[in-house]
Amino acid sequence: MPDTAVHYGIGVFASAPRSDGRALSETRRVRRLLLETCAGAGGRPYLYGAHALDADLLRAFYGAPALRRHAELRDRHALTHFDRRAFGGVRP
Repeated sequence: MPDTAVHYGIGVFASAPRSDGRALSETRRVRRLLLETCAGAGGRPYLYGAHALDADLLRAFYGAPALRRHAELRDRHALTHFDRRAFGGVRP
C-alpha cells in the first residue's frame, strides 16, 4: 500500500444477462482494466467475489517472493483448498 495516512476502498458491481455475450465480454474487459489500474496504483484487490487473477496480475499485486511463500505455506500445511479462487494454482 502507498505510504499515506488515508486509504480508499472502491467497490464495483456489474451484471449482464448470460445470454448477452457482448455485454459479458465488455464486463470482463472493464473488470480486467480496473484490476490492472489498481495494480498500477499499488493497490490490492479485496478478495471477496469473483476475480480473474492470472499470474501477471498476481505478480503485479503481491510480487513473486510473496507468491512463492504463499505456495510454500500451502504445500507445507496441506492447505489445498485455501484461497483456491483467489490464487487457483497460479505459481510464481
